[in-house]
Amino acid sequence: MRFRALVLGLVTAPASIDVPLFEYTVRIADPARESVEVVLEGSALPARDSLALNLPREFAFVRLDEPLLEGEPEATDGEGRALAVERTSPFRWSIATDGASELRVRLTVPLTHRALPAVRARDSYEYPYLAADHGMLVTATMLPVPELPGGHALDVVSLHHPDQLPRLEECDRG
Repeated sequence: MRFRALVLGLVTAPASIDVPLFEYTVRIADPARESVEVVLEGSALPARDSLALNLPREFAFVRLDEPLLEGEPEATDGEGRALAVERTSPFRWSIATDGASELRVRLTVPLTHRALPAVRARDSYEYPYLAADHGMLVTATMLPVPELPGGHALDVVSLHHPDQLPRLEECDRG
């Protein structure tokens, strides 16, 4: 069986040594679980007490009251010490970075949005899903966006899946 995943909604900027750098890793451990693990790693962060993260909400016609997550995001600094994460609104979190220059945030996102009555009735094409042999990953539902004055660079988004499933590197435009 050939596995195909379509990742939608990602815009990248060139990396610069003058701005913080963020890298995302999206891991599909088992398509039958219908969820992904997302890890956001940040480096060259400015010395600040906290960092805010947002999950976009305005990308779809049907807007959920809160994001679909398994638990809350977990954060550590570059040394692996746990950092406090506080939800400040349904789609926003504040991480107490205590001046750390490196950060790692992990969250698990169920891809069952299309089973929600409001989404199923009208807007399923804008939400992700994962089947045994294919999927569509909408980044607005999975990738928390850091808020930093002066912006930041996004260098890498990596998609990992079970070894037995081939990865579709590029969409066939023929």
